[in-house]
Amino acid sequence: MTDFLKDIIKSSGNEYAGVVSEGVDGSDITGFVDTGSYAFNALLSGSLYGGIPNNKIIALAGESATGKTYFALGMCKKFLDDNPDGVILYFDTEQAITSDMITERGMDANRFAMFPVATVESFRHQAISIVDKYINSKDKKPVLVVLDSLGMLSTEKEMTDTTEGKTTRDMTRAQVIKATFRVLTLKLGRAGIPLVMTNHTYQIIGCLSDDIDVMMDDGSSKNITEVFVGDRVKTLTGDSEVTELFEYDVDETIEVEMEDGTIFRCTDNHKFMTSDGNWKPISDIREGEDIVSVEHFSQTTIGNL
Repeated sequence: MTDFLKDIIKSSGNEYAGVVSEGVDGSDITGFVDTGSYAFNALLSGSLYGGIPNNKIIALAGESATGKTYFALGMCKKFLDDNPDGVILYFDTEQAITSDMITERGMDANRFAMFPVATVESFRHQAISIVDKYINSKDKKPVLVVLDSLGMLSTEKEMTDTTEGKTTRDMTRAQVIKATFRVLTLKLGRAGIPLVMTNHTYQIIGCLSDDIDVMMDDGSSKNITEVFVGDRVKTLTGDSEVTELFEYDVDETIEVEMEDGTIFRCTDNHKFMTSDGNWKPISDIREGEDIVSVEHFSQTTIGNL
């Protein structure tokens, strides 16, 4: 049966496929990278002496100035200490890391490579090229990849727009990031390379950021943080009672500027009605597309999502 199954797998042309009894290439965890923190190790792996799976991606997400980079460098230090022939590939998007920071933390600067990157596409190209070369290399050393931070990466479109003096946000950024990690997840898993990335989080209530105003049923406006269950708000279909509110942290938001100067942030799956009467997530709405609103784009749809 195994030979028969192997023939089928070979004919598929899928380089990642295999018989489960021989292990799932890229998915099975063969070891852990110690984070340098017993508590964090336990949270990630269930063991004080575990840590990051050696073929997975992990994000250190939190608000600004909460020590994400400091903690990431601590993980780098522990990795180099535990792997005398290991190397760090550090993708820096904020130009915040200096050579002194590396040496002062007791790390071997000869085994620490810095890759300044500005766009998602640049990071994707460099990371995939490195991983492909690693997979095909006969001399493999332990490698830890760090991206600091995801939130600061721009896109080629955004860079072009900025050069041309355009101030609109690139609405395709979320899709570019998702496409990047769809590819990297498989390749890093197969190579057995862990990736640690840092990212900022923003407080979101519902699908909107906490600086958004909501139009109430009497025509007045309230900040979304001041809207409570039982309040009545304006929606596209009339007045509606708020029955539930949610508050959570997200890693990625989209900032949108309307032609009247209104600026707001929301999650990429927040839906708005377009002029054709269809509901579309904001990530699918393009520059110049008309939106149906209740007087003001930033004061709509809270009761309709």
